[in-house]
Amino acid sequence: MRNQDEAIGRTSTDKAVAPPKSSSDQPVAGEGSGSSRPTVSATGQANKKRGSGTSSGRLKYAIIRLAVLLAFLSLWEFSSGRWVDEILVSKPSAVYERLSDWITDGSLFYHGVVTLRVAGLGFLVGTGIALLVALILGRVKPLGRVLQPFITAAYSLPRLAVAPLLILWFGIGDEFKVVLTAVLVFFLMFSTVYTGVQAVDSRLINAVKIMGAGRLHIFRYVILPSALSWIATGLTICIPYSLVGAVVGEILAANRGLGFLVSRSAAQFNTSGTFATLSVLVAVGYIANAFAGATTRRALRWQEAGAREANAARVAQ
Repeated sequence: MRNQDEAIGRTSTDKAVAPPKSSSDQPVAGEGSGSSRPTVSATGQANKKRGSGTSSGRLKYAIIRLAVLLAFLSLWEFSSGRWVDEILVSKPSAVYERLSDWITDGSLFYHGVVTLRVAGLGFLVGTGIALLVALILGRVKPLGRVLQPFITAAYSLPRLAVAPLLILWFGIGDEFKVVLTAVLVFFLMFSTVYTGVQAVDSRLINAVKIMGAGRLHIFRYVILPSALSWIATGLTICIPYSLVGAVVGEILAANRGLGFLVSRSAAQFNTSGTFATLSVLVAVGYIANAFAGATTRRALRWQEAGAREANAARVAQ
């Protein structure tokens, strides 16, 4: 049985669905037709040059982005009070002062922790349930044909429309905001993973069935590896929406959290406080997306390595 597992694992890993490659990774027709070794060497040299070029390109674009940000902030600071009423748009210096005050008295940390806790719990609950349901409905096709239309119909319903009902059921505490966040990310995660499970190559499933694989082996060595890139994409998409759900819930009914700060500042015509909170949300969302992207790339390195080995094998033939 152990030898069977290893054979199935090698077969499914070699054929698992990998992200599409750019045309530069494909062998050039007619190049190195006399011998396969020079072609592989040229491909490796090209990859090294492309890697060094990518590093310099990232630095260049980072500098350009920083210059654009500084230009925008300078224009905002200059135009506030001159071209546009300051009470409407505030200005970066006032926003910085507001942030400094909140950091000093601890308000930013307190409200930020509340929002992150709600967003994190809602993300875990929503994506966990969606992943389980998508995997079950994706493999149990009769059940999927029955329930998938109902889930799609519920997906078209605006999530804010059910917020009053959720408040009635769960009150205005953190439970309401966690459930609202979970509902928001559930449908995004479900649709992505369900599509990925449906896209698994049936020929690969038939191949491991011929080798004597059961349902558990098929799920472990075929379904899960093939759908892993779709799962990672769904998680990356759901991270910012979990933050959106938490903030919206706090705006609707809360007395703490970053959403509460936005609502209170707007009600007091405190535009500097509003922009200060929005800037914190932008920073948190960007950091979360960057972390998710880095984690996804690290987790899927085995697919990248498998694709490169397959490409090298085709070139060598």
